Amino acid sequence: MAIAAVCCCGCINSDKKSNTFGDNLSEGESEETTDESTTADDSSENRQITMSIDESGLTHESAEYFDSSGWSITFDDAPVGTVKVTMSSLPKSLADLKNLRLPEGMDNIHANPFLAMPLIVASLNVYATDRDEAKQMLDFAARKYGDYSIGVTAAYPSNWSQLAQYKQQSFHKMLTYFDNAEKGNDGKYTVSEPVTMTLKLTNWSYTAQKNYIQIWVKSSLQSSEKEVGVFNEDTDSDGKFDRCYPVAFMQFAHGLAEY
Repeated sequence: MAIAAVCCCGCINSDKKSNTFGDNLSEGESEETTDESTTADDSSENRQITMSIDESGLTHESAEYFDSSGWSITFDDAPVGTVKVTMSSLPKSLADLKNLRLPEGMDNIHANPFLAMPLIVASLNVYATDRDEAKQMLDFAARKYGDYSIGVTAAYPSNWSQLAQYKQQSFHKMLTYFDNAEKGNDGKYTVSEPVTMTLKLTNWSYTAQKNYIQIWVKSSLQSSEKEVGVFNEDTDSDGKFDRCYPVAFMQFAHGLAEY
């Protein structure tokens, strides 16, 4: 069975023949926007962080998924390679997340599979010093609001119980997912600005669920890349996925934060 694959520079369609993310995954800026679930009432009192996406590292190949029974799906023209997300500075508060300047054509941090990734990592880093602020940031960046039909929130409550099991001070290690993280003399990690994160799509990113992909990201403290699952929705039925939600934000902490 063959279907056209996710074009993460804009292209997994939500129908059975081709699955596409919106057409605006190009590097650039947009007018000030916020997540649909909250409003930035205090935006004028806070700095504005600019985000951009570089997809020049993507090529298009044929990817094939096999299950244990031998049944397979071929994804034609599947984007494979790297995507780099850049933030002008590191978000440190909920106010920062509400006042982001998103890439051109994007109205929401969940408008594509990549934007929320560095924001979740930044939120986990804040957990090292301020639990309450970090939880508000994670709720903003990682939670799916409204219709819960795609199942992304099924494991959401367990994320919080897992979070509490780790030593709070170890969450500074989350910064090692960023390309420009450095370890200071005090043993804590910092990042220089602009802050960048490299994400990867491989032949293994595509699964039997046409609305689910796996994105790979690597911490400099770990020998191998980590997969983060993302569910995708076509909210306006135009044939393109326009809302994308990481399944479990604690995937970033596993194997990195300390018990």
